[in-house]
Amino acid sequence: MGSQAVSLEEVLSRLFYDFTWLRAKYKIYRQLFLESQERIDFLLEQAYGVFIITEASLLNDIVVSIIRMVETAGAHKHDKRQVLCLDQLVKRLELNGYTDLARKTQEDIDKLGEKLGPVWAIRNKLVAHKNLLTALQRDAKPIAQIPQRDIEVILDGIEKVLTTVGDELGQHYSPEYVQLQGDGDSLVRLLEECQEQRRKWLDSLGQTDL
Repeated sequence: MGSQAVSLEEVLSRLFYDFTWLRAKYKIYRQLFLESQERIDFLLEQAYGVFIITEASLLNDIVVSIIRMVETAGAHKHDKRQVLCLDQLVKRLELNGYTDLARKTQEDIDKLGEKLGPVWAIRNKLVAHKNLLTALQRDAKPIAQIPQRDIEVILDGIEKVLTTVGDELGQHYSPEYVQLQGDGDSLVRLLEECQEQRRKWLDSLGQTDL
């Protein structure tokens, strides 16, 4: 199937899907690594290497997903490749005669592009941070914390673009597009319960640790 044969509705539906996964990943990241320093310390105490890698992997995924969705098409206006991004949505709107909506959508996308500075900064740190042995040292810190307000402004902006177009086309965005069985908070609760059970077991043995 040629790229021109892909319908506006198909592009919007897939963007909805990808964005909702992005929201879900950010929610888990926020719950695990932006809640408090106390929570970060607790997670690193439970499984240091696992959560250092989890933090870096989630952060990389979130940052790359945002840049790909918002920035890629805007930065390569003359690129002939067809990529799934907000700019592709604008092209499909134009092809289907939604000229005014396409113009308004492009204006909103351009505004989002102006807010990507903090995301690019984290992306560059992620690319530079390649020494796994250093990352796994006991005194290593998570690579970088997402500037929460900046990222949430960008996510809200992407959501506004998608919902505005979706409402016009009768494709209403739902935050339940992706169903998650458990999240970051549920994982923390499970680890806390395991820690408490271990403490009780050690108490029954008259020990403080093994």
